[in-house]
Amino acid sequence: AVEQRLGIEAREKLAKVMRGERFEGKKAFLAQIEPFFNEFRENSK
Repeated sequence: AVEQRLGIEAREKLAKVMRGERFEGKKAFLAQIEPFFNEFRENSK
């Protein structure tokens, strides 16, 4: 899963995103992890 490929800090940020929490650097974080989700989408087809 995507979570397993991310570091601990990134997993904590991802959990915050899932809960809808705001945090500093959220936009940058989302831009950073977007390729993981694009890859996931392509692999799940």
